[in-house]
Amino acid sequence: MADPLPQFLANTTAVPVPGGRTVTLYTAGAASSADVVLLESGLGQGAAYWGAVVDGIVASAPELRVVGYDRAGYGTSSPPTDDRSLHAMAGDLSAVVSSLNASRLVLVGHSWGGPIIRTYVAASSSAPLHGMVLVDHSDERCPFYFSRSMSWAFWLQSWLYQPLAAVGLLGMMMRRGFKTLPRVYAARSVADSTSAAAARAGALEVANVAGLRELLTHPPELGDTPLVVISAKDGGPHKEGSTRGLLSAAHKETAASVKNGTFVLAEKSGHIVPVDEPGLVAGHIVSLFRGRVNAD
Repeated sequence: MADPLPQFLANTTAVPVPGGRTVTLYTAGAASSADVVLLESGLGQGAAYWGAVVDGIVASAPELRVVGYDRAGYGTSSPPTDDRSLHAMAGDLSAVVSSLNASRLVLVGHSWGGPIIRTYVAASSSAPLHGMVLVDHSDERCPFYFSRSMSWAFWLQSWLYQPLAAVGLLGMMMRRGFKTLPRVYAARSVADSTSAAAARAGALEVANVAGLRELLTHPPELGDTPLVVISAKDGGPHKEGSTRGLLSAAHKETAASVKNGTFVLAEKSGHIVPVDEPGLVAGHIVSLFRGRVNAD
């Protein structure tokens, strides 16, 4: 017998986005609340892997509305166009934000979701932004994203995405990363992120990683808006010059670059912090609404 769908996966809405397409929204918590948390997933992922974070937010702050969505190609959202640049994805995000009628909005981006929400904020002066949480995000201050070796790796990954999905290896790798998620969220995450359309979306997204460079010259202006940067500790050696060391240093620099920035080290997490430490992520999101932001 199948596990019953949790509220987050059961409450779905199709929202129009540019180009005559739709994306699928998932909602939990107080459906009519104007205090909204919007979750932006990492590269190659639908929204379901946020499930444990969503459950944690709703349990501690039931007055909030928590929303996630599947970007183009994932889950039941429309297939992607050929343009999966940061600006194109930020355009879809803008349509999602406009549909929410939020008065206080906290944007949360994991991995590649970080640049997407930051590109949106940099281009939008009217967003009701109350706070932002970056969860082990792809950070333009980290030089390895623009190195020759990483450019080669991203190119190779863009070509391998669809063949790996077709033979089932992509799903096998994702299941390994989601093994601590509740079963219903893990199964849905794999299904929504390994279809042919999802694999094409992932390939197009990874091919556009170089677009991260534009955030160096056009960063979002946050003013007094609080920013929390959560950085994984267990993602490789934190030696000077190592990939993880460079990324952690970039995360610290990003947090320090704004007036109300806070750096948080996720002590028990690899890169998929929303799965490894959902309570940590949920706690900092709730704290933004309640005016308490502290580094752990």
